[in-house]
Amino acid sequence: MALQNGRTARLAAALIVALGCAHTDPGAPNDPPATGAFDPAPPLRLTLNPGQDHWPVWAPDGRSIWYVYEDLDRADRDQCLGRLPAAGGTRIVSACQDTPPAATDSLDVALSPAVRGGRIAWVRVTSPIGAVLPDGGDVVVAPIGDPASATSVRHFPYVAPSGVFENFGVDLQWLDDSTLAYVAVQMGYNSISHDTTIAGQEVDLIHLAAAGPTVSVVGGTTGASSLGVGPAPGLLYFTREGDSRVFQLQLPDTTATVAYDFGGLGVAQDVRASGTRLLAVVGGTVYLVDTTVATAVTDSGSAWRHPTFRPDGRAFAGERYDTLTATSDIFVDSLP
Repeated sequence: MALQNGRTARLAAALIVALGCAHTDPGAPNDPPATGAFDPAPPLRLTLNPGQDHWPVWAPDGRSIWYVYEDLDRADRDQCLGRLPAAGGTRIVSACQDTPPAATDSLDVALSPAVRGGRIAWVRVTSPIGAVLPDGGDVVVAPIGDPASATSVRHFPYVAPSGVFENFGVDLQWLDDSTLAYVAVQMGYNSISHDTTIAGQEVDLIHLAAAGPTVSVVGGTTGASSLGVGPAPGLLYFTREGDSRVFQLQLPDTTATVAYDFGGLGVAQDVRASGTRLLAVVGGTVYLVDTTVATAVTDSGSAWRHPTFRPDGRAFAGERYDTLTATSDIFVDSLP
C-alpha cells in the first residue's frame, strides 16, 4: 500500500486493520479513579494495549482522556471509544458500534473524538471485511454519559457544497456549541498499482439546528490536512498537504495567513491550539510554537501524532507510534 505520508499511512491502517469489540455499557460520566500509571516516568504512558490506541482528547476538566482503542479479544475487528484517568488507571468507559453480535461482516472504526460541555462527537466509518475503502460513515453526536445513543449529523460518502467528494472526515473539533468543524478527506484506491491514497480536501462546518444539520465549506482551506480551533470565536488553524506552514483564518474571512513556517524542518501536521500557543507534528516530532519560537517537546527519534493540549495548556496527550511493533499508545507529558 502506497500513501502520501506517514500520517496518512497510519490513518489508512487504522481503517483497514481495525479490530473490534461488541457493544458494552457506556458507564457513568463521573471522573474515573486515578490509580496511577504502570511507569510514572515522563512521558506518562496511559495505555498498554497490544493493539492500536488513537486520537486522545481531554475531558473539559482535564482529569480524564477520551480516545479510540482496539480490543484484541473480540472477533468483529471494530474500534471503540474509551475513557481513561489522565493520571493513569483502568478504562471505565467503553462504547462501540451498536451492531448485532452476529454482524461480523463489517469493520466499524471510530475517529477524531471531540468533547464540549456535556456532548461528545466523533467520526464513525464502516467498511466490509477485506475492503480497501470505507463504504460509509457518519459524524455522530451523543451525550457524554451515553455514547451508545449517538445520532448522525452528517453521512458519508457525501458531495460537499463545493463539489468535493468526501469519504470521511478527520480532526473533528467543536467550533462552538452548535458548530462542528472537520477536515474533509478523500480516500481512493488504484486497482492497477494497488495503491491507497488519502488526501485532505478542505475544512467543512456542520451547523446543528432544530430543523436539522446543514453543511458549509470554509473558503480558503483547499488542501487542508489537519485542523485546530483557536481561542477566539471562529479562529481556525490548519495545515496543508506537503506544506511546512501552519495557516490561520478568522471566520467569516476566507483569506488564510501564515501563523508559523517550519521551513526546512519538514511538513507540518496535526496542528492544535491553546491560547496563543500551537502544537504541531513535524517529522514525527511534536513542536510547541509560542509566538515566533518553535521548541521540540518530544525526542526526535520517536514518532508522534494527534497531540492535544490539556485544557489549561500546560500539558499534552498524544499517540506515540512504535515502528518495531507497528502499534500506537497514548502518552501524556508536561509542556514548558
